[in-house]
Amino acid sequence: MTGRVAVVTGGTRGIGLETASGLSRAGFDVIVVGRDGDRGLDACRTIRDRTGRDATFLAADLSLLAEVRRVAEEIRQRLDVLYVLVNNAGHITRGRHVTEEGIESQLALNHVAPWLLSRELLPSLVAGSPSSIVMVGAKAHHWGELDLDDLQSERSYNNGRVYGTTKLAMLMSTFAMARRLEGTRVRVNCLHPGILRTGFDVRAMNPVFPLFRFVFPGPRRGAANILRVALSPDLEGVTGAWFEGDRRATPSEQALDEDLQEKLWEATEKLAGPWRRGT
Repeated sequence: MTGRVAVVTGGTRGIGLETASGLSRAGFDVIVVGRDGDRGLDACRTIRDRTGRDATFLAADLSLLAEVRRVAEEIRQRLDVLYVLVNNAGHITRGRHVTEEGIESQLALNHVAPWLLSRELLPSLVAGSPSSIVMVGAKAHHWGELDLDDLQSERSYNNGRVYGTTKLAMLMSTFAMARRLEGTRVRVNCLHPGILRTGFDVRAMNPVFPLFRFVFPGPRRGAANILRVALSPDLEGVTGAWFEGDRRATPSEQALDEDLQEKLWEATEKLAGPWRRGT
């Protein structure tokens, strides 16, 4: 790949596919990362039909740290310079599940995976600076409450609360990451793209939500918000920020606790390995 390259995780449908299509329209060579190979190939065909540009699909189960490292290495082998990384992949489970690596699955996919992928691709992002990392978070972080003594939710488990907590962890790591990237011209921001009609399993969060889906905008609206945070020249130099839709917003009080952010960072390093600015 010799052009401007962007990576979108969870880009095979819904808001991820719309984001990947938008980046392709903007002239980027897009790499879509997802778990399902058939959906991945369909997504690449859809992007080509919409934009006239080819996209690349790489299969990976990002809930596994070994898979995050493997796909990051595959991306690095394809390019030296990366301009945009959209960490969109995420999920909510209906019960507590632990990955084969021993990490609660919502924590693994919603928080640890984007943290690790950003770390692994940082040299390429620095080479492409000014570049952008976008963490696709959720307003649900206001429901979460981070307890570092029970990071894996072993004492009690409520799927909606755990979802909010893992998105809170993602947001807190965004703030801590922004501090570590000062001076690199790599900006990292987090946003809630909106309540949308997508393939996300809202029934797992609240069984009433599907009854109101018809009033929600489609995924293209959310993708427009992601693309603005990723690409808008008005936001160049803006880093470590939280957005709700198309506006900068105030996150939860706990999200702003810098001491807790750093303690979470240390706990994440114990799970995924140390963050080294030069890696």
